[in-house]
Amino acid sequence: MDEDLAAVYADLLTKTADLKAIKAQQREWLINLRKHCNNIACLKNMYALRITALATAKQAEGDLSAKSIAANMETCRLVAEYANRGDLDSISVQPTVPRPEQEKLKRLMGEGVELPEYVSYWAIDLDHDGSPEHFIVVLDPEMGEGYALARSRKNGSTLAGVNDNEDKNITLSVLSLNGRYYILSSTLPKLGKLWRLARNGEFVNMCKFSQREEPVIERSDGKENPVCRDAKDNRIPPVAFSNMHAISAVPQEPRLRLSYPSEDLARIDIDNDGQVDNVVRFTTTLGSYGCETQYFATTDITRTRIPGTALNDLLYSALGTDRCSRNLEILVHGGVTYVGIQSWTPDYAVYRIKNDMAKTVCEFPGRVINEVVDDDQEAAK
Repeated sequence: MDEDLAAVYADLLTKTADLKAIKAQQREWLINLRKHCNNIACLKNMYALRITALATAKQAEGDLSAKSIAANMETCRLVAEYANRGDLDSISVQPTVPRPEQEKLKRLMGEGVELPEYVSYWAIDLDHDGSPEHFIVVLDPEMGEGYALARSRKNGSTLAGVNDNEDKNITLSVLSLNGRYYILSSTLPKLGKLWRLARNGEFVNMCKFSQREEPVIERSDGKENPVCRDAKDNRIPPVAFSNMHAISAVPQEPRLRLSYPSEDLARIDIDNDGQVDNVVRFTTTLGSYGCETQYFATTDITRTRIPGTALNDLLYSALGTDRCSRNLEILVHGGVTYVGIQSWTPDYAVYRIKNDMAKTVCEFPGRVINEVVDDDQEAAK
């Protein structure tokens, strides 16, 4: 199989217009996929799928008429729209139940195919020729890989495969749109590539998807709040911190789990009680996850000690390291002090502290927007 792969790879290098990309993909396959196999069955599947993928790259170039390109792009955009509005389940096709017994499934997929105990199975007409194919999806979260195999019921048919591990998209699902079936690779909510089974028995990559993050404002009080609007538009400059204190002399406190104290201090009424507070900003590493996070605390009048107060408990626990925050800032808007927190996810939230309690004023959950990358048009050029 190694010799067969080398031959297909060498042949593709003489035909492709993008030598750099093909070589990079092959290195990625060698390092991140083949190397992690620890048994013969895994190696056989990895080689079979890679040989199929390289062969498909050569054959797919002849299936790029203007009409098919337009149809592919329209389908890809529809899939992106369904995903972006959280409605992908409505076009997802569930596996066939009951699926064939393991031994029968091995016979259906053909000699030499190694199947794990748990696979998903569909009996569907993937190439739209009136005859259903046997189609399986295998997901191995421990190895971080997923692949799909299809075999026609016609005599003399060959095995076709889909493997998008090169782009780390290990989940594969079946979609139904406008009377046809497609295979989507993804790591939700991020889409990877969309595939279809061509009449020549090979899977063709129709397009791939790119992502951008878009903040969506959600007001917890159900009404327009100027601070939310201005925070979303980055129109509130955060309060500046300086090194006007000696808080680094504070001994290590287990309760605070300090990795290293910051030299940042701001003089601001953080809890909106009419009294100016000495607010310091600390950075620490959280637990076994190695999550570097920030949190605030208030010092006493000497600026060298952190008293055990309800306000400090709030700043540390509710608004601090428990959220694995990667960026904290203090905002002043309309004479009121707010705390803005960016977590390790795209989410961002603004709070107002009063009477040692924090109220959520507005939230900006980060939303992943999938967009189509026009692969077919580039290939046609």
